[in-house]
Amino acid sequence: MRLKKVVFINQDAGYLVIDIANYFESSGFDVSVICGKLIERNVKLDEKITISRVSHYNRASLSSKFISWIKASIQIFFLCFFKYRKHEIFFFSNPPLSFFIPVLLPLNYNLVVFDLYPDVLFESGQISKKSFIVSIWMRINKYIYNKANRIITLSTSIKVRIQQYCPSKSIEVIPIWGSLNPSTNKKLNFYNQYRSQLGLEDKLVVLYSGNLGNSHELMVVPQLASIISDEKVFFLIVGNGPGKKELQDFTTKNNLKNIKFLERQPIENLEELFSAADVAIVPFSSKLASLSIPSKTFDFLAAGLPLIIVGEGDTELAKLVKNFNNGKVFLPTQLFELSNYLTTLINNKEELELKSINSIKSSAFYSVDHVKMYLKK
Repeated sequence: MRLKKVVFINQDAGYLVIDIANYFESSGFDVSVICGKLIERNVKLDEKITISRVSHYNRASLSSKFISWIKASIQIFFLCFFKYRKHEIFFFSNPPLSFFIPVLLPLNYNLVVFDLYPDVLFESGQISKKSFIVSIWMRINKYIYNKANRIITLSTSIKVRIQQYCPSKSIEVIPIWGSLNPSTNKKLNFYNQYRSQLGLEDKLVVLYSGNLGNSHELMVVPQLASIISDEKVFFLIVGNGPGKKELQDFTTKNNLKNIKFLERQPIENLEELFSAADVAIVPFSSKLASLSIPSKTFDFLAAGLPLIIVGEGDTELAKLVKNFNNGKVFLPTQLFELSNYLTTLINNKEELELKSINSIKSSAFYSVDHVKMYLKK
């Protein structure tokens, strides 16, 4: 018999956790959320849901990430021990160290894997795959994954990687969705403060928005800006992270005038920020493509932004673009081809509009209705 008390654990609980928790609450469950930060956008967490706070996620550096993971995981352990031992628990993959808690406590738990650890760490070069930490972590994963009631992830490629830890276990794939409503998209027809204030009214604006973590992958954006001669193509980089300084240093060293950096913008400005752009660029490491998908991509779709994917052609994102014809895929070595493509878009409004419409259409396949799949009948 399904338990009526559930708790969702995610260090930074954004719209996905909020949507899932609200759906469980509306279905008659007694719902709690453990988080460091609650990031509400257009949908608020139902006031009947209990919130327990832990340390928030610190992205500043790898050491600060680990410290925040350790702090939050210890706090989560004690919350599970004293308050939530009788609940059905959904562990999300941040903080990843919280996955270790079922080794110490007998819990009724499920795993929701958006980012697969420690694989993300060694594939991104943040830690050696041969290290003692990774070896122990991978051994613990085999125990944790095999004991879980349910394992949920968001793509078939991540599912394949998870199977190394539990080859005989059933893994559910539930696609994620964006936080913006496609029906309220205003991209084509409203005054935009960003374009006005930044003097971008006559520009083709290429947007990168997200965490500026791995500067190696993101460097393709200022590199692209450096080889485009048409001054009507303008790059907007929005976000914070440890890789930001290197990107800014490259921009300053090369005296680039066609690129602008903005701090992470308030959530209530998200729709207007995306509406300021003509296309969204998503640089993506082939090593990480099978381990995570940037959730902001699905907001790009809802906002009607064509996608420029810079990465390998067989990734989940590349397949999405090819299936829906809502953008183009380029290898990291094809920056000149990409620069030529962006230049042609300046005078090709039909191409832009077609890709934009196709992005909005594709967002219907990544609908909030997928939340129903988390409540297993």
